[in-house]
Amino acid sequence: MKLKKITNITIQNWVNDFSENHAPKTVKNAYGYISCVFKEFMPDKTFKVTLPKGKKKSFIVPTDEDITRIIAYFRENDTNMMYAACLAAFSTLSRSEVCGIAGEDISGNVIHVRNTMVKDRMVLESK
Repeated sequence: MKLKKITNITIQNWVNDFSENHAPKTVKNAYGYISCVFKEFMPDKTFKVTLPKGKKKSFIVPTDEDITRIIAYFRENDTNMMYAACLAAFSTLSRSEVCGIAGEDISGNVIHVRNTMVKDRMVLESK
């Protein structure tokens, strides 16, 4: 399709289709890239598109009692998970950083954060 033939409806339909399988932030980033291309090659053309709204996240913050019970349970049943629970509860590491820690990342009393692990995705090397 030639650039001149692209309309608001064309772009909006693309956004709607892309939104079905992608997060709102990904759609916004992709649309931003496409907008830059249009500004470069067709500076007089503007589009008014409705992007999907970001999803509000709700968080449950465990109480001190919850954390104590979790750590006590893992102390009895799974020592490795106890260490992970302690890191998650008492360090400044994110969940993905805690999940990405491997045995070779621990040197004495130092933890090297080299990888992160995101749900449903592979482990990524940190830069």
